[in-house]
Amino acid sequence: MSPYSRRFRAPVAAAEFAENLRRQAERDNEVRRAKHAVLDSLLANRAKNSSAESVRALNTVAFAFYESRDVRSALSGFLDVANGAANHDARVKCYLALIVSILQDLGYSQAITTADVDRGYFPN
Repeated sequence: MSPYSRRFRAPVAAAEFAENLRRQAERDNEVRRAKHAVLDSLLANRAKNSSAESVRALNTVAFAFYESRDVRSALSGFLDVANGAANHDARVKCYLALIVSILQDLGYSQAITTADVDRGYFPN
């Protein structure tokens, strides 16, 4: 091994390490953006949770939050109610619970409740 290759081994390793960190940060940011896009759609469609945009967002929850057991459980609870019964109040309650679990997964306060999420401006 030449003296030059030994001399540059540490800087090359440092550059590779920095590039790997940058790529991982970029992937993490992309996942976070996807999660926020789902949350934005669900929040925007609280008053009409069967709209086409809401359905698209609901169908991407499992993929955007694949590492979150709580979110996937809340999604499963919503789907059980939405697919099995015509009880509107139960469906809304599960929809809001899903939004709360997403908010908590994204690091928002654990103090946020379905009552907080249910409050909103819904013009006719």
